[in-house]
Amino acid sequence: MSLQPPRIELSFSGLSPSWIQARHLRRACWHSLHLAIDDEALLERIEMIVEELSENLVKYSDWSHGLRPALMVRLDGASHQLSLITRNVAAKDGPHLERALGVAEQLSMLPPAVAFKNRIEEAFGEEGLDESRLGLLRIAFEGEADLQVKRESDDVLIVRATLSLLE
Repeated sequence: MSLQPPRIELSFSGLSPSWIQARHLRRACWHSLHLAIDDEALLERIEMIVEELSENLVKYSDWSHGLRPALMVRLDGASHQLSLITRNVAAKDGPHLERALGVAEQLSMLPPAVAFKNRIEEAFGEEGLDESRLGLLRIAFEGEADLQVKRESDDVLIVRATLSLLE
């Protein structure tokens, strides 16, 4: 008898704008994925990615119209891939949607390490910087994830970070 490869699917929807909830999401994902993944370094990368994505949900979601963001986690042992997906409802007229799409465009033209370094250098030159805007670049560079960002509608952004489970 051969064992089936592991498959884990987690879906967190109806999230609220809470830093505590973001921390709980990170830990819930870590504990759940630890059932199928023994590699501590990989689990730390995944935890960082979940942290960055859940922080973005708290910081950049528009909570005023009742639509709530979501986080989905899909581990497919057969294809050796893990996908972390957020559905973020952001203000139509806010800068966050365009910034995220801009990061995706940068990553289509530059290696993640170069895009990350460029953003750090840019951030040091900004006066009155209130946010680094490094999260998505960090996911691609430090998390070694393939990052896809797409607009689902005027105010909904889908971010997908995909990792290979093969080293």
